[in-house]
Amino acid sequence: MGLKSRAMRFSRPCSIAAIGVNSFRIGSMNTPFDTPLICPLLVGRAAHVDLMRRLAGQAQAGDGRTLLLSGEAGTGKSRLAADLRDWADQHGWLVLAAACYEADRGRPYAPVLDLLHGVPDGAWSSSPLQPEVAAHLVEAGHDRSQLLRAVLDLVQRLATSRPLLLIVEDLHWCDDASLDLLLYLARRLAGQPVLLLFTYRSDETGGDLSEFLAALDQQRLATEVSLAKLSRLEVEQMVRAIFDQPRPLRAEFLDYLYRLSEGNPFFVEEILRAMVRSGEIYFDQGIWDRKPLAELHIPRSVQEVMRRRREQLSPLARQVLTTAAVAGRRPDFALLHRLTDLDEADLIAALKELIAAQLLVEESGDRFAFRHALIQEAAQANLLARERRAMHRVVAAVLEQQANEAGETPLADLAYHTFLGQDWQKALDYSARAGRQALDLHAPHTAVTHFSHALQAAAALGQVTPAEILLARGDAYMRLSQYDAALADYDGALDAATRRGDGELAWQATLALGHLWATRDYERSGEYIAEALRLARQHNVPQRVAVSLNQMGNWRMNRERPFEGLRDHQEALAIFEQLNDRDGLAETLDLLAITRFNCGDLIGGRADCRQAIALWEALDDRRGLLMSQAGLALAADFELEFDDEAVAENLPTGRQAVETARAITWRSGEVLATICLGLAEGRRGQWGAALDILHAALDAAIDIEHKEWIVDARRALGWLYNEMLDFERAEQILAPAQQMARAINSEIWQRQTAAALATALIGQGRSDDAQAALDAVCEPGGPARTLQERLIWAARAELALSCGQADRALDIVERLIATGQNMTDAGRVVPRLWWMRGEALLGRGCFDEADAALGAARTAAQAQGRLPLQWRIELALVRTHLAQRRRADAARAADAARASHAALAASLPDDREPGHSLRAGFLTRAQAMLPALPEASPRDAARQRYGGLTGREQEVATLVAQGLSNRDIAGRLTISERTAERHVANIMLKLDFNARAQIAAWAVEVGLLVGAS
Repeated sequence: MGLKSRAMRFSRPCSIAAIGVNSFRIGSMNTPFDTPLICPLLVGRAAHVDLMRRLAGQAQAGDGRTLLLSGEAGTGKSRLAADLRDWADQHGWLVLAAACYEADRGRPYAPVLDLLHGVPDGAWSSSPLQPEVAAHLVEAGHDRSQLLRAVLDLVQRLATSRPLLLIVEDLHWCDDASLDLLLYLARRLAGQPVLLLFTYRSDETGGDLSEFLAALDQQRLATEVSLAKLSRLEVEQMVRAIFDQPRPLRAEFLDYLYRLSEGNPFFVEEILRAMVRSGEIYFDQGIWDRKPLAELHIPRSVQEVMRRRREQLSPLARQVLTTAAVAGRRPDFALLHRLTDLDEADLIAALKELIAAQLLVEESGDRFAFRHALIQEAAQANLLARERRAMHRVVAAVLEQQANEAGETPLADLAYHTFLGQDWQKALDYSARAGRQALDLHAPHTAVTHFSHALQAAAALGQVTPAEILLARGDAYMRLSQYDAALADYDGALDAATRRGDGELAWQATLALGHLWATRDYERSGEYIAEALRLARQHNVPQRVAVSLNQMGNWRMNRERPFEGLRDHQEALAIFEQLNDRDGLAETLDLLAITRFNCGDLIGGRADCRQAIALWEALDDRRGLLMSQAGLALAADFELEFDDEAVAENLPTGRQAVETARAITWRSGEVLATICLGLAEGRRGQWGAALDILHAALDAAIDIEHKEWIVDARRALGWLYNEMLDFERAEQILAPAQQMARAINSEIWQRQTAAALATALIGQGRSDDAQAALDAVCEPGGPARTLQERLIWAARAELALSCGQADRALDIVERLIATGQNMTDAGRVVPRLWWMRGEALLGRGCFDEADAALGAARTAAQAQGRLPLQWRIELALVRTHLAQRRRADAARAADAARASHAALAASLPDDREPGHSLRAGFLTRAQAMLPALPEASPRDAARQRYGGLTGREQEVATLVAQGLSNRDIAGRLTISERTAERHVANIMLKLDFNARAQIAAWAVEVGLLVGAS
């Protein structure tokens, strides 16, 4: 790929009448090639133009936008893009434009590099990202994060001086790496004077493009303008505008033209162009006319249009056109020069003829492009299969020669041309290498294409199916969450490796199968992982043993045996430390972290996460990094263990994990990171955001058919609806999750879903059903060591409280506290357990002890930013204070509870679903849980009016307002000076003041001083 290509240029439409009568001979069969037959008007697109310009105006004002322009091929997307470009040029915008071509699917970042080539020369002075540097990053297979950040930085700087319009056409042919970068820009450029315009064919939206469009929709990042075909009337307007025709078209001709073109503007233009060239439409006595309908030979397809246009070209131009079409993409002059073996003058003449015929456009002095993709497709359609193969081989040979001279190998181009040229040995080599490069660049769809071509090449050569290529394609399918395809490849790789006696590949395939089956059935997953560990130990390869141990440890954790898994990971860690294998260490620390979490050790797990993050960053491994970042956010979900960090502290890393997963096109990783982020948002009380995040995660998990993440997302949503007191809806979500958890043989998910389901059943007053759900997954007398066991026991305590069994509930809670991790230091509080302890003590009538437990719980919950838990604690405090006959304290706790549940409700959408307002529903249910306060006595009413101050404290506040010192107050009230000092301190504490002047101002405000005088 050359480095001097320029951005795509759009030709401006003009009227054929502007050429003048003398440009045509009446009845001529050979009108000049330089006569454009392009409609000078954007017929039927006025509303689209208006919308696009309004969006551009908003972007110009600083409200960055993404605009999608969709429609079938030929409906005028490029024309609308050109119109907006002209408008932007006229209004002082900077415009960068590029287009995608079919061959670009195998070339990561092709349109992005073309965009960079359009940057004005003066803009590069302060940017580290030169076009040559960008091309090198792509060809050398560097991690894309560097390129993402550099492109974003460049675009942001370009937009500081004037508004920026970025146009990328034909996204249906865009490589997945470029789509990821464009999505990255769409997210990051909102709120800046940048308009992103993307066009694509609406009938070609599979694979990566479908995911790209779904991501834009889900995040409300884009406005879409869809182009329909023209109506019969609009086709007439278009034809009359093209020919500057004052009189209406004859009905039979219009009907025939409309039926043939189906209202497609490009087809209309091309058919008319062919008819003019053939003389079937002609200029006579100042107007355009046509032959009788019976004499017309209207082409039946674009291919026929192209045949007629090709006939008007010189033989040399036809040769160059066909060669350029086979070369694909945007052929540069040097490539065409070598392919055609023409001298420079003849090649230039042929190119000028093609440009004049509106077949090619000149992008720069060295690069050309087809005016429309359909032209390129049709230009090579007349080739015989043998001709096409031979030409692709010639292109590949020239590319190899250029690569030898330049020192860089365009793997994607060579893979494409050698495969289509059926040069099978080279196709096998280049396709395999291009596939691995695509995987390194996190472009799995492209990788699948290349690996599939490599396998076809091997079959054509009569070779045994290459196990390593099957294994690599299986990995690509796994990244795409296409599990059936991955399973077939892994099975094939294992069979091929076993038959040829390749122990390492057999081990890799076995381990890969274990990883894959973890998405479906943990029983089968464990069988493969155990076999992989056996093979590794049999061959006594330490690195393989350590990798297998990590997989076994993770499997055991998911089978609710985390302490055994901890030992596996620690053994693997020792091996990797001895080998000084940083990749292995990072992977092991990441797995250790989640295993420690499931053992109840949040502090140790977070420490492992942070060590892993440091290693991932040093290794520049984005996949590993996002997993550890997500782990930090996930720790907020575990409320039965001691934690010393606020929920919000690790939210930024959780968001980064989601962004990273999207940037590297890892959908499974994105779902997991999204669930972790949603849980963290929910634990801190951002319920509306959590609902949106978790519903999106569930939709994505269902889409990729990842059963484990489906269960996890449902469990998270069920928990959230429980928190919102919508227990019926929680049950509807959790019951299928529990069934799926049983189907995949995962004890960890069975117990998590059972605990949440029990809460939903308890909330509906169905105690027996809740008891049955808990007993089905955990023996009533079992231990409380693992996270899941502790969840079950906490649910049993909740059940006991709902049944009035305070003693049993207290016994369970004390057991959970005693067996918790990191509880050896005095004064450590787990707010959820202390809240449950307070509820149990309150049920036993131990009011002072309950007050102390709940007070400690509230302080800890506030420190950690756990608003939903804080609200529950405040409700319990209201009941405790009422039991203690402390009405004023109960009133203050009630006010705090109202404020907390109002804040929680404010985060919810007011009308998420018709007839079901989440906010109103929660407020109603929460208010019903608040105990009614008894009527206040006159004395209590006075105290309430004056901030809860006692009568004596009101007297002291009045004297402070009069300017008396503590000694003077003591003398006036006949009390000791120390007692007066204590009264003043109590006043400050109750009113949250820190100065006597504040007391004085308050006394005047509430009327105490007036009453005293």
